[in-house]
Amino acid sequence: MEPRAKINVERAQQAMANWAIGHTLLYASEATSTMELARQMNPASGTIITVEEQHTGRGRLGRTWQAPWGAGLLCTIVLRPPLLPPEPGMIIMAAGLAVVDAIAAVAPALAARLVLKWPNDVLIAGEPGAGKTAGLLLEAAYRETRQEEVLLGMGVNVSQTAAELPPPSPRVTPATSLLLAGAGEIDRTDLLIALCRALTLHLDESRSRGDALFAAWRARLQTLTQMVQVTQPGQGVLTSGRAVDVARDGSLIIQQADGTQMTIASGDVSLRRETT
Repeated sequence: MEPRAKINVERAQQAMANWAIGHTLLYASEATSTMELARQMNPASGTIITVEEQHTGRGRLGRTWQAPWGAGLLCTIVLRPPLLPPEPGMIIMAAGLAVVDAIAAVAPALAARLVLKWPNDVLIAGEPGAGKTAGLLLEAAYRETRQEEVLLGMGVNVSQTAAELPPPSPRVTPATSLLLAGAGEIDRTDLLIALCRALTLHLDESRSRGDALFAAWRARLQTLTQMVQVTQPGQGVLTSGRAVDVARDGSLIIQQADGTQMTIASGDVSLRRETT
């Protein structure tokens, strides 16, 4: 395999110098995780931190997110007021749509296949290479009930081969990459620039056109209408049933077998076989 090209920091900085997101780019060849770097550095709001490889990157629910050197886009974005949406739930909506838009910009052949899995995964539907290609992670700091800071972690699998991805696990969406899905060679610098552009636009939309942002996010959710099971670490199965809708704050609404509805703010969703 040819050596993977590193992110072109100079080109990215020139493109993003005047943007609300990406005006400052902090780059390292490797790190424990971009989240840890963000906590240590405490950079300005709108800063993006990216690395070529992270050793202990964390996904949701205690899972790890790792990628070989140069194979993924691994980053954390620092958000503070006034960049934060007035409705906290819209951060994950803006971020999910931004990842979808960024991938579509650099790999237009995949645009129609990109879907969201509640609450924060980006999937590629259909063949070849169906599966999870990106994940999001939020760490929020509050003062009373007001969000003061959010660290938005993002990981996109770009050029991993099948051998470089974790083996499939029961009830977990299999991992894939843009390469395996047929995108061809992707320039990660272009992907980084497209991501910062899209997130800037969607965060602006969250403050001025929240209804439109919510509608666009809801329309991309593959989870809706599916029979699902929701689990939580340490608590086991919370509920199962049909995912019938999402609330404005991003919560998932499940219609249970007895006809009652349950609203879930967070959890791990897996698809269930529908019975007749």
